[in-house]
Amino acid sequence: MSEEISEMEVMGQKIKTHTRKIVKDGFISSIDMIKKTGNKIKINSIQDLNSFDFSKYSKEMLANWQISELPDEIVLNKKCKVTSFESGKMKGTVWTWEGITLKLILVTAGMEFESRATKLETNIAIKRDLFEIPQDVKIF
Repeated sequence: MSEEISEMEVMGQKIKTHTRKIVKDGFISSIDMIKKTGNKIKINSIQDLNSFDFSKYSKEMLANWQISELPDEIVLNKKCKVTSFESGKMKGTVWTWEGITLKLILVTAGMEFESRATKLETNIAIKRDLFEIPQDVKIF
C-alpha cells in the first residue's frame, strides 16, 4: 500500500491530491481519496510499482537508460542510494532508501519536477483497513 498527499500551485491555483494504491491478490487499485473513485487492474506479478530500484529492471529496459550511481546522500535522516538516469528527452535523479523513493528530480519537456518525502515513519502499527478499498469509493 502506498499513499500520497500533495499540494502544488500551478498558475496561481492550488491543487490538492490524495491518492492511495493497494496491491493485493494480483491486482493494483488506484484510488483518488478526494473524488472517492478509482480503478483496479490485474498485474502479471507483484512488484514495487513506486520504486526506482534499477537492479530489478530487465537488461532490455536498462539498455535504453544512461544510469550513473552517485555518492550516497542523507534524506530524512536515512542514507540514500542516489542514481541519475537519462533517456531521450527525460533525465532525472532519484534518492532511494531500502527501495523506497524519498526524493526524485525529473526534467522532461523542458520542465523540472521535484517530489520529496516530508515524513517517514518506520515500525509503526498500521490499520488493516488501509489495505482494503474503502466502501465509499466507486471502482471503475
